[in-house]
Amino acid sequence: MATAPPTGPDRRPLRGLTLLEVLAAAMIFAMVMTVLIGTSSTAVHHVGVSARRLEANLIADEVLADLEIQMRQGIAPAVDEDESTRDLFTVRVTRTSVGASGGAAPEVAPAPSLGAGDVASLLGSELPEVAKHLQQYEIEVAWIEQSGPQHVTRTTFAFDWQAASAEFAELFQAAGGDLGSAFGGSGTSATGASGDAPSGGGSSRSSRNSRSRGSNRKGPILNEGVPVRPGENPNLPRRLYGRNRGGGS
Repeated sequence: MATAPPTGPDRRPLRGLTLLEVLAAAMIFAMVMTVLIGTSSTAVHHVGVSARRLEANLIADEVLADLEIQMRQGIAPAVDEDESTRDLFTVRVTRTSVGASGGAAPEVAPAPSLGAGDVASLLGSELPEVAKHLQQYEIEVAWIEQSGPQHVTRTTFAFDWQAASAEFAELFQAAGGDLGSAFGGSGTSATGASGDAPSGGGSSRSSRNSRSRGSNRKGPILNEGVPVRPGENPNLPRRLYGRNRGGGS
């Protein structure tokens, strides 16, 4: 005997998910995964860019330190190789004379912020004699990213003391100054002057001592020929004790 399907509130649906519902769920899942993958890939890319930029900064600082070692010796470093390659990076070092690049007077702004180029222009216009011995070094480390070329730069200045000392030698000699000490060198005249200072001071002190001793000898001798009694100070005049020279009390 066949039974009829239940009717009324106790009836349960027997069908599954439709194709439209499956496609909607798959689309939502795909959208979420796309956002997650895109975010993670962007983060990985930014980490890589930061790592390469950090390495480029380290290379630029290394080149700058090499230049400053030579600058401490009082010379303007000569750039032997303008461009070199280190792994993925291209290093360029350019040397320009501030006197040649800063000849024109810069336009005066109401409140200028002095950068490397502003300082070079100011020195070139105001102090051309000094600026022609001042060298400007530009260090650029470049590399290629997916978004395009990237680079970091460093700027420093060096004064050519050797060239300046050769040019201003007559000026310093005429002024009576020490050329070696003026340009950072250790000349023999400075060493000799420092070595002679103690001997000069000693001779002056000895002469003062001799003069003081001589003055004591030339003065009158107190209590000459007067015997010293017990309890009296031999260095005091006998008048303090009621005694005259050569006599008793």
